[in-house]
Amino acid sequence: IYKFPGTELARRAERMIHCSAWTVQVSAMKTRSAASTMVDDLKKKNLPAAIQNVLTDTGPMFAVQVGRYATYEQVMAALPTVKGVSPDAFITPTK
Repeated sequence: IYKFPGTELARRAERMIHCSAWTVQVSAMKTRSAASTMVDDLKKKNLPAAIQNVLTDTGPMFAVQVGRYATYEQVMAALPTVKGVSPDAFITPTK
């Protein structure tokens, strides 16, 4: 997707993973209130955090994510900053 943007191959790959952008996931929590607290803490550190509702086999979860990046290179550049606050953070595709 990021190596051949705008190509038919990239469009097919986006459809397969339902990805139109990238984000950094910090955590997934069972309650919205816990996720909201984490988002507030991240925003205090100038990170653009938000909650994404996620359905899992065990029920709904609330993923705390930072940023929305059009390319993999952009999300890779942001990852070290987020990991400085949350070492377990990881890159994930998003819609």
